[in-house]
Amino acid sequence: MNRTLALTKVLLKSGSSPAKRKRQLLITLAVLAAFVPMIMGIGQFVSFLFDALAMMGQQGIILAMAMPATVFIIFFFGIAYIINTFYYSMDIENLLHLPLRSTEILGAKFAAVLVYEYLTEAVILVPVLAVYGFKNGESALFYILGVVILLLLPVIPLAAAAVLDMVIMRFTNLAKNKDLFRNVGGVLAIFLALGLNFYIQSFAEKTTDPAKVMEMINEGNNSMIQLTSSFFPSTKLAVNSLVGGGTSGALYLLLFAAATAAAYAVFLALGNVLYFKGVIGVSETSSRRRALTSRELGKGTRAGHIVFSYTLKELRLLFRTPVYFLNCILMNFLWPMFLIIPFVSQTAAQDEDIAMLLPYLQGPGADAAIVLVFFAMGIFITGSNLISSTAISREGKNLFFMKFIPVDYRKQLLGKTLSGAAMGFVGILMMVPVALFVIRIKAYVVAIGLAVSIPGIMFSSILGLLVDVAMPKLNWDTEQKAVKQNMNGVIAIFGSMGLAAFIVFMGVKLQLSLLLSCVLLPVVFGVIDIVLYKALISYGAKRLQSLDC
Repeated sequence: MNRTLALTKVLLKSGSSPAKRKRQLLITLAVLAAFVPMIMGIGQFVSFLFDALAMMGQQGIILAMAMPATVFIIFFFGIAYIINTFYYSMDIENLLHLPLRSTEILGAKFAAVLVYEYLTEAVILVPVLAVYGFKNGESALFYILGVVILLLLPVIPLAAAAVLDMVIMRFTNLAKNKDLFRNVGGVLAIFLALGLNFYIQSFAEKTTDPAKVMEMINEGNNSMIQLTSSFFPSTKLAVNSLVGGGTSGALYLLLFAAATAAAYAVFLALGNVLYFKGVIGVSETSSRRRALTSRELGKGTRAGHIVFSYTLKELRLLFRTPVYFLNCILMNFLWPMFLIIPFVSQTAAQDEDIAMLLPYLQGPGADAAIVLVFFAMGIFITGSNLISSTAISREGKNLFFMKFIPVDYRKQLLGKTLSGAAMGFVGILMMVPVALFVIRIKAYVVAIGLAVSIPGIMFSSILGLLVDVAMPKLNWDTEQKAVKQNMNGVIAIFGSMGLAAFIVFMGVKLQLSLLLSCVLLPVVFGVIDIVLYKALISYGAKRLQSLDC
């Protein structure tokens, strides 16, 4: 156990000097400070919800909804995070040669992932528990139990995600083209998680008797907890522990701790069987050697436009590298799935609600709002795909390549900008079938939305690259750190999210017409794009020249 803890500390500190760890701590505190408005918003919502539910004696539903939601978020994002940490980290083959037991390596990597998931959990659950405890007049025991549950809650979903990943990656390792099959494995894992979510929603809706729900509501005494939390059995124990209190709460906590320990033990046992057979040779890639004819050689080396060729080089690297593919490329294709699932998993009553809503979405007054949404989604998807905001950071110690090749810095920066914008536009295109066939928006409105979204996509891509040029993270030892643990990506995600929400809010508040939206958005952001691009090629070229390799 001591060696597991020591290895966990090494993994968390890997690639960082004391000065950089101090800076990382400051950055972490800054990120947490950026979450303060969100945390306050959650707290205010919980307070409002508590007042409404307390009158019916059903305030415990707040905990019964918050914990399963947190568990699913941890499970879903844990799938990609565990693949990156367990399989794509450059320290794997070094660890295999050390005198460490398999359980120690597995336990340390699991703990390293767990530490970062605690941050996600804290943003969601801490305000919920704090407001609920205060409004319900809970004693100190409630907060003690709450802290223990916060520490235990992520273990089961992460263990489930790890087992799912290990099963998939164990067999993808048999393929000759390992990078390709690991990409396929990562995609399969994420779609299995989406399928699981769809199944849980469908099962919950089919097994929920409206008459029984009304009976429970009238009964009071937090009777609805048993229904809402039964969809996630592990969280049911945690919720009952907090709501029950006293001896009953302690007993439920012991049962929850036992379930958590069992899940962790199953993870270690299956890890011994699956993980190391799947991770051996993780750095190897396949290659084909054959003689090329002069015609093939000429075809493969024909001249092309420099910027276009550089953009293709960037995209090939993103598709070819598993970590970049999962974190930068795949999300552009998942947005339609996030939109489709709520529609296809509706009950009959909810279908009627959607049918009533559709005329408003298809009416003439909604056209301008739909165009605004397309524009805002272009900004958000491009910012959240992390391509532009990590473009320089991903070069890492290979930054000398940008200095070595006979291509002007300005053209290289343009190529990196276009690669991020291209995938952002792909993300918008993937939403078109949903808009046309699911929500049934008029085709000409969708076409206008696509055209208007281009200046927003370029804005987000240029701004993300400008941020990464200003403060690139070049000193990393795993590709995961260049993307997942990069502050520039965090700035891009939340910055684009905030700007997208602001644009939609202001457009709706000002009641912009379709014509005004089609003119105002492209003109304003077109001018901004030109100014930002000139700043990028001017400052960016000087900045790249000054960076050390």
